[in-house]
Amino acid sequence: MTVAHRGRTLEALAPRLVHYAVLASLVGALVAAAPAAAVPRYVEPGGATSGSECTPPSPQDFFEPCDLEYAVEGVSKDGDEVIVAPGTYTGDVAEADNVLIHGVAGAERPLIVGDLSLTDPQGGAARYLEIHGAFSLGGAGRQIRRRTSGNS
Repeated sequence: MTVAHRGRTLEALAPRLVHYAVLASLVGALVAAAPAAAVPRYVEPGGATSGSECTPPSPQDFFEPCDLEYAVEGVSKDGDEVIVAPGTYTGDVAEADNVLIHGVAGAERPLIVGDLSLTDPQGGAARYLEIHGAFSLGGAGRQIRRRTSGNS
């Protein structure tokens, strides 16, 4: 007995069904492998050094901005954006993930008194910052004023 659907036998429909099943599994794998959305992390001088994610759970919620070092080294993940408020930040900051660290265009540039090192060869960037110390970048950086204190 042959089962037919719209005049076609199951044997004739089998290759098409296999094709759709493979296509559906590939789409599902791509959706599952999609990277998480970048999270904006907010930084201000004297900000939190623990217990904060540096970002509000929702736009209307109160949150505590973080210290620069804690935001970059402690809570940021690959692809995150660290938004640095104007002011002076002291201490060295190093990050191995692909993180964008920047001041706000048109505002006073944040001053980092210390070394800044972004080592991810696939990315990481620093913009609208003034750095008094060593600066190393594995990704791309632009619009950075760099000054080194002492005799070089």
